[in-house]
Amino acid sequence: MKDVNYQKLADVLEECIQYAKDLKVNMENPDGKRETFKISDISITLLNYQNRAILFKNGIKGESISMDQNAEISIHIWISNKNKMVKSGFSYTGIIPDPEYLQIFFRGIINSNIKSAINKFFLTKVKDNKYSLSSDDEIVVDLPEIPIVEEFCENGLNKIENLMKWLYIKPNIIGLNGSLSINRKVWIVCNSKGTKVIQYQDVCSVSFSFNYLSDKKILIEDVFVDYYKTFKELLTSLNDIKNKLSKKLAKMETKRIDSGIYPILLKPSAVCTLFHEAIAGHMLSAKYILNGNSTVFENKLGKRFANNGDMPALTHISIHDKPLDTSMVASYRYDMEGTLAKDVCLLEKGIVRNYLTDKNCAARLKQKSNGHYLAECFTERVSSGDLVAIVPEPRVSNLFVESHTDITLKEMEEAIFAEFDWYLEIDSRSGEVFIDTGTFDLFIDSVTRVYKNGRREAISAGILSSNLTDFLASIQIVSNHYGESKGFCGSSSGYVTTHEKAPAMTLYGINFVTDPKPEKYLEIDPIRDKFIPQSFLNEVLDWQLIRGSFSSSFFYPGILRDRQILLMYDFV
Repeated sequence: MKDVNYQKLADVLEECIQYAKDLKVNMENPDGKRETFKISDISITLLNYQNRAILFKNGIKGESISMDQNAEISIHIWISNKNKMVKSGFSYTGIIPDPEYLQIFFRGIINSNIKSAINKFFLTKVKDNKYSLSSDDEIVVDLPEIPIVEEFCENGLNKIENLMKWLYIKPNIIGLNGSLSINRKVWIVCNSKGTKVIQYQDVCSVSFSFNYLSDKKILIEDVFVDYYKTFKELLTSLNDIKNKLSKKLAKMETKRIDSGIYPILLKPSAVCTLFHEAIAGHMLSAKYILNGNSTVFENKLGKRFANNGDMPALTHISIHDKPLDTSMVASYRYDMEGTLAKDVCLLEKGIVRNYLTDKNCAARLKQKSNGHYLAECFTERVSSGDLVAIVPEPRVSNLFVESHTDITLKEMEEAIFAEFDWYLEIDSRSGEVFIDTGTFDLFIDSVTRVYKNGRREAISAGILSSNLTDFLASIQIVSNHYGESKGFCGSSSGYVTTHEKAPAMTLYGINFVTDPKPEKYLEIDPIRDKFIPQSFLNEVLDWQLIRGSFSSSFFYPGILRDRQILLMYDFV
């Protein structure tokens, strides 16, 4: 993996900005006269990626991939006079993160970019000035040394491989693909105001994509992914990962129930998904609110979201986004405009306190930006083959749903059993919100029916679907029992890393819709078609859990495709 001198790249970007500021462009104005123009301001963000991965197939360590992906650049140019201001954006991919290359590249495109920006200035109306405003935030210079991307130590890789083998030899697993990866994003932001910052973000993940053939001959394709900031942190959590996988497998043999309204206990992961998708992740984005895409929280700053009594649960929680919390996976100090990120309270006991903002949204609200301008990338190739620009926007990072109650998990269960003989315990890590209407779908990963006597029964999954206000109004009890969820959130600006913490809650009044009944899969017999090497049994401690004997190697085309899967739990 090639070392990159990010400090030198930042110096080159600063030189490019000064060159652009000094450049005089002579071109024809709308009156047909030639005139000399200069830009008002310019901002450049360079985004670089460094990725390292190991692939596993059916418990065997496969190829190692170390990839230095070409960088991308986003350039914003402002042209203004005393009446009008217009911002133009330009995105490029295939950038080599090399100082000399960067100088060559920039000199070749900047004159054309400025001319395009001036032409846009001629065509834009004064009433559209609002889309080009930028908040007057603190000028920051921060150029830390970026450590090299963490290596996978051999001892650690052996532990991961043993975990893959442990999963593969489970009786109902008929195919397993896995991966271990470290993904680094580094962004450098320089602008003509004087800001010059470097920010990096590492995410280490382990994924297990497997096919499970149930005792009822139902083929289930599933995936489990866990995320950490470092490989070292992941290794210290292997027992926890193993326990999570065991619990997941224990819920594979399910019983179907009819769709209907049932008492529900939302596990913390499901609450994370609900409040991320239905409120904080998108509905409280100032971009959607100011541009009229979402009206749910429009004109609500400083006001109570709901009338007293309509959504009583909201008075027992506060919702925060905490990008500066370094204990969480999605932390960062500077956003992609070079703004110092701020921890913000979005909703406090039912009162809307803040929106997620970038410089433009903050200026339109007459505020300072709270530094949430993020994106996965700056360009994307769409299905037609065309390359389109991806524009960062206000995004959530580390979401914290704070409980203001002292109700324990046991007390919450007792309250349910005072009225019902059983409840559904729901786990969810994905959902979908429709910004314009506020309709929300909670996709369920697992359902367990819990009885008064403590008996637990795995139930076939399904979906909870309703509008935002009905979801919030149906929350009955907020506990002080916390859990977390880590993954990625999708939007028009791509997938960004997220980490959420939230308390368990109870729900009543939302329709649970059971998934369609699957067809039986009779073509595979694990006892006949799956081979387990003796070495797997020697290396995996709980091999005695295997039942039956296995005689021939596993191979069935099309059952498990060769792919690396990451759990993406948002589909906006």
